[in-house]
Amino acid sequence: MTQDRAPMDRRERLALTLGAAVADRQPWTRFLRLCCDLVGLSYANLIFRRGPSRSVDAEFSAGGTVTPAMKQRYRSQFAMVDPVHYFAMEPGRVYRLPELLRTGRASDHPYYQDFLAPAGIGHMLSARIVDEEGETAWLSWCRDAGQADFQDEGVALFRSLLPHVAVALRSFVLIDRQRVQAAIARHVSTRFDMAAVALTASGKIVGVGPLAASLLTRNGGVTISQDGYLRVGDAAGQRRLSDAIALVLASGHSRALLVDLAGERIEMLLVPFGAQEGYGAARPDLVLYLRREREASGAGSDVRQSLGAMFGLTPVEADIALGLAAGRTMTAVAGDLHLSEHTVRSYSKAIYAKLGVKRQVDLVRMLLLSVAQLA
Repeated sequence: MTQDRAPMDRRERLALTLGAAVADRQPWTRFLRLCCDLVGLSYANLIFRRGPSRSVDAEFSAGGTVTPAMKQRYRSQFAMVDPVHYFAMEPGRVYRLPELLRTGRASDHPYYQDFLAPAGIGHMLSARIVDEEGETAWLSWCRDAGQADFQDEGVALFRSLLPHVAVALRSFVLIDRQRVQAAIARHVSTRFDMAAVALTASGKIVGVGPLAASLLTRNGGVTISQDGYLRVGDAAGQRRLSDAIALVLASGHSRALLVDLAGERIEMLLVPFGAQEGYGAARPDLVLYLRREREASGAGSDVRQSLGAMFGLTPVEADIALGLAAGRTMTAVAGDLHLSEHTVRSYSKAIYAKLGVKRQVDLVRMLLLSVAQLA
């Protein structure tokens, strides 16, 4: 039987592992495996649930007692009748198995007899962790019936890790959110054949989108210099780009360019990035969206329809969104569409709500549309 050991060195190792584990290809697994090894667990898991339902949004585990077949059996037969009231658990409190099952002896409970015991779970510690923005997870340590139950030192070790898990949970959520946003950006940029290049104020490239590399390779007029700077055409073209960058950074508004390079016309849109995002040398000052010019016929209608399909905008909202994303003022957009400024402002509130943005610069990033249409 495995007894709890002195907790100090284990706590430090487990806490340090948490910081790196959330960025792993299989997040949390390294931490949970180390829990099993250092604490003598037969099984450990971390479960995420978005709302007060029985469905599991994501689960990470280590240990061999709960097999994939047992997990499938739980989802199909026990998930909806699981007696553990997960959202009634007090955040940060450590629960033993009898408390979770609300019974004096866990072994007398039908759920223990029908599922936990066959799954090799005889003893358990569990806690609900809630981060500062309400994301919720449940950490559980398990031992089989042939092992010793958790002693006070083991419970203290488990409890001492919960603040570290909460911090790691916040990092995991932020990293996962960035992955989702990056996937959305790749989808949208591919959908509209729009390449993206992140630049500093001096024109140095700090990031290249999924389509930009091929465009920069196949177009001799737009290239990357050996020292990592964007080069556009001849000296006159480079001056136009430098002047446009300076204007965008000074005004805080987007600016469109249409330039002739290497026998084809390239649409460009410079968008200020926002000082609150990123840090250090990796933070861009602006993003350059570019692509080869499209035929004008039918383009406006196609873009309007695409906006409606992707973001649920009406035709009028799509026209206003295109104008605002081009960096135009409410007054200018109202004049273009023969609407009152009050009407445009009312529509803009609905547009921002549907796209989940609060500023014009964020609107541009969300749309990633053709410069010809945006301008």
